[in-house]
Amino acid sequence: MRIRAFAAWPIALLTLLACGSDGTEPIGEDPFAGEYQWMYSQGGIAGLRYSPESAGYAVRLEFDGRGEVSAFRGDTRVARATYVAEKVTAPDGTISWLIRYAPPLMVFPFGAFDEQSVRIVGKLVLEFTDPCCDRYVHLFQKPYVR
Repeated sequence: MRIRAFAAWPIALLTLLACGSDGTEPIGEDPFAGEYQWMYSQGGIAGLRYSPESAGYAVRLEFDGRGEVSAFRGDTRVARATYVAEKVTAPDGTISWLIRYAPPLMVFPFGAFDEQSVRIVGKLVLEFTDPCCDRYVHLFQKPYVR
């Protein structure tokens, strides 16, 4: 009996190591739940930088904590989408999330959120990075945090 139990440990260990071996795992509690205000966006083929001051409008994202996000320009909701987030742990231990939106979230006139890598980079500051082409980086911060 002890020999069989001992032989099962290597199998159990290999099974645990195989889970999430690609570095991604579904998130449990939603770390994005809440409201975030746009700080700035930078990127594009010309390396442009947009902010609420230069664009002439404020942008707010509201994540409901249940897989839905809304985008507002001023007080007007301009888009709503569902999203799925996967936690990604890099080999160096850095944590980020891969977020996919359906349909693409039309946040800005210069770009939609379709799929992005998201990191927490400061005091409740989210950095959204586009994966391809224009490669904009968008920074959003929780209100009243400085």
